[in-house]
Amino acid sequence: DLGKDMSPASVNRASSILRSALNWGFREELMTTQPHATVPRAKEKGKARRSKFTMAEVSEVIRGAPESLQPILTCLAYTGCRPVGARRLTLQDIDFDEGKVWFKSLKGDSAEEFSTYYTTLSDAAKEFFRSQVEGKEPEDFVFTTSNGVQWSERNLPQRFRSYRESAELVGWDTLYVIRHSVITFSIKAGMPAVQAAEEYGTSIEYIQKNYFERDDALARQFAPVLELDHV
Repeated sequence: DLGKDMSPASVNRASSILRSALNWGFREELMTTQPHATVPRAKEKGKARRSKFTMAEVSEVIRGAPESLQPILTCLAYTGCRPVGARRLTLQDIDFDEGKVWFKSLKGDSAEEFSTYYTTLSDAAKEFFRSQVEGKEPEDFVFTTSNGVQWSERNLPQRFRSYRESAELVGWDTLYVIRHSVITFSIKAGMPAVQAAEEYGTSIEYIQKNYFERDDALARQFAPVLELDHV
């Protein structure tokens, strides 16, 4: 048992590396059966999985991310949008005069039906988005990989997973962690459930069920103008 003196997290990181190597061999037709299912994973006991973090913690994770990931992660933090909304965002979806950004909400890249909603941008968020669209055409995607390729429903989670594992981030199972953290912050800072539902493209019932946890001290701090400068 080579992993008996290793922590469960270390065993699982090693398991992920081995799985990746075996999957590559299968794709390259160096083996006839896909063996990754036989690679075991350890159960991580005693570690509470978190789905929400403070904005300071979110900012720290973004600053530590690879340069190619930082812009789209920053978008998630400023807007609380779903990852698919950030991936499909184009220059023409941003209205700098009105201070709004329109997001498409859909299940995946192949989905034909989608709804749209807008999020209000703070001054800091507008400055960030302006820096991202310089030289772009209206139909250009705002966020792309370092090679100029659109982030997809496959390559973005894969790239984030690689960063998460190398940085040993606990509780960051998906990119939705940022959205959950942003909405939680907004509610604690005093944003009404109706406004939160509009800003984050969801229902009032969902907001009330999952996020309604007001923090009076934080609410007083942000009461005059709720501009969510997260990053």
